[in-house]
Amino acid sequence: MKLETLTALHVALRTNIDILYFQCIVPLHILMIDEGEIEKRVFLSTWKDIPGEYEVQYKLTGIRVNAGECSDRLKRNNIFTIAKRNVNGQDMLYQSLKLINNIWVLAELKIKPADSEYTLTLKSRLREVYHLVQKTYIYILQ
Repeated sequence: MKLETLTALHVALRTNIDILYFQCIVPLHILMIDEGEIEKRVFLSTWKDIPGEYEVQYKLTGIRVNAGECSDRLKRNNIFTIAKRNVNGQDMLYQSLKLINNIWVLAELKIKPADSEYTLTLKSRLREVYHLVQKTYIYILQ
């Protein structure tokens, strides 16, 4: 299923005057399923298997939550933290999500608590999902 089709909801509304047709865009986090949590070793092997040209990074701004709250908010929206570690004062969250059409996305979220600077790195075999996943992270965390 193409991604445009996945997030577009086509609606027909019958009234006593006429039939109205319109389209709504469904937020991506609504299409994330609860089977998106994978084991740590599967995450690592899948991350390595996806070629480097399928990796993209985004800077996220305007977010003021710590790593624990961040992980909790994302989990409530079916983005699962597979592992967490602290490297040189940065919290690193390794995450996975799965869409209803079986598209998997792996993520690494770097959090510098002192500056509120977040870096989101995404890997998936379908690049078209990246901008929607980035928007979803911002929506959930702001």
